[in-house]
Amino acid sequence: MFVIFGLLFWLGSIFVRDNPGDVSTEDMFIAIFSILFAGMNIGNNTHFLPDMSACKISAASLFHIQDSEDEEQLQVREGSKLLKEGADGDIVL
Repeated sequence: MFVIFGLLFWLGSIFVRDNPGDVSTEDMFIAIFSILFAGMNIGNNTHFLPDMSACKISAASLFHIQDSEDEEQLQVREGSKLLKEGADGDIVL
């Protein structure tokens, strides 16, 4: 890991040396530390990957349930008699 850090700083110093007007020392340090911190955050968050796959499976099953036909749609498709005969709801004692 420290070899990679050394190579990054060495390569950054070459960029600063060869392009004095385009790349400043501050820009080099910002770029290097941005890459290092992004890599550390990615490494720290890899333990969430199994949870993310479980979330994708759960979301897929929820969309499957949402897209499936409900009872009324099934009865219309089957031509059920329950839908043809209306219920008025009057209670007779």
